[in-house]
Amino acid sequence: MNAAKILHDTAMDFYDMAKIAKAKGNLQSHQEYMQKALVIEKEAALKLPDPDEDTFWPYAYLRSAAWMAFHLEKFEEAGVLVQLALAGQPSAFERERLQEIIAALDSAMVENNEASMLIDRQTITGFLISIDLAERRLIVQLNDKNHQQLAFPSSLQIAPYLLGQLVTVQLQKLDEGERLVQQIRLAA
Repeated sequence: MNAAKILHDTAMDFYDMAKIAKAKGNLQSHQEYMQKALVIEKEAALKLPDPDEDTFWPYAYLRSAAWMAFHLEKFEEAGVLVQLALAGQPSAFERERLQEIIAALDSAMVENNEASMLIDRQTITGFLISIDLAERRLIVQLNDKNHQQLAFPSSLQIAPYLLGQLVTVQLQKLDEGERLVQQIRLAA
């Protein structure tokens, strides 16, 4: 078995561990395993023999690494990996899969811009995923990839039934750039 295949298999093991960690709600471990998988998968792609000799595996490994970078929200790196693969001679199948990544990258950029616009409006809507009463902080999940950690004043009473619900939050921007929750309610 060649070194590239061993590295690829190891990267896939880390990827599987990342999925398990995410399913268990351990997002930090998920990120760490995904990062390890990405680094190892890129190395696997570099260890392959000349792409002219093998028209499948170099592109499959680059595509795999690009998806991992995408899921880590390393969009620029994902784009570079896709372009590197497209610069060669990938099969029609691989070219189609690489185009799917490009479409996903384009969509992610639009979502990020929309999330930024929501934040700039001083009102956000998302799922309330965490409340820390001692620290007076809460986390609102805007979409699958973006969330906002917000402070709230001690005078604001946050009902526990809002946890896990879709909420609308009105914000006040402080001089330090931090956003303070003015009002929180169930989204209509």
